[in-house]
Amino acid sequence: MAIAGAGEFEREIKRLFLTSGDEIRAVPGDMEGEAGGIIPLILVQYRPPMTRLARFIYFLPAAAHYGFIFYLSSQSSFPLKAPFNEFDKLAHFGLFSLLGVLISFGVFKTTRLPLRKKVLLVLVTGVTLGLLDEVHQSFVPFREPDVLDAAADAAGIALGLFAYWVIWQAQVKNARAKAVDRRDDKKSIPRDP
Repeated sequence: MAIAGAGEFEREIKRLFLTSGDEIRAVPGDMEGEAGGIIPLILVQYRPPMTRLARFIYFLPAAAHYGFIFYLSSQSSFPLKAPFNEFDKLAHFGLFSLLGVLISFGVFKTTRLPLRKKVLLVLVTGVTLGLLDEVHQSFVPFREPDVLDAAADAAGIALGLFAYWVIWQAQVKNARAKAVDRRDDKKSIPRDP
C-alpha cells in the first residue's frame, strides 16, 4: 500500500537529520498505523560499508605509533638518561596511553559493534601488543621483559581508551544537539500555505 506524500516526507527527513554521505531508507513497519490501517514507515539511517582502504587508513596512526614503540624496544639502551630509577615505567605508560587512543580511534570509526565489544577489542588488542613488546625485549641484548612494564602498558591502554571514550561521547552529544537544533530551526520557519 502506498502512502501519499511518503517521498516528500522522506526528503524532509533527509534534509533535517542527515549529514553528507549518509543515506536514509524507508522500510515498511510491522504494525498498523492508527489512521485507517496505513502501514507506518520505519526510517533508518544507513551508512554504506567502509572499504578496506578506509579501514586501513583509520588504523594507520596506531600502526605507525606501534612501529615507533617497536623501534624504541629494539634499542639496547634508552637514548636519553633516565631522570629517576623507574622512568621506564612512566615511558611505557605514556607511549601506550597514546597507543590506546589511536587504537580506539580506529576501532570506534570502523566497527559497528556494541560499545562493550569495542571496549573489549581495544583492551585485548592493546594488552596483546604490550605483551608482544615485552617478548620482543627479551631478544634484545641488555634488555629483559618485566611484568611491571606490561602492567604499565595495560594501564596506559586503559587510560587511552577512557580518554578517547570521553572525546567520543562529547562528539556524539554535540552531533545530537546540532540535529535537534536543525530540526527546531526548520519547524520555526513559517511555510506558505
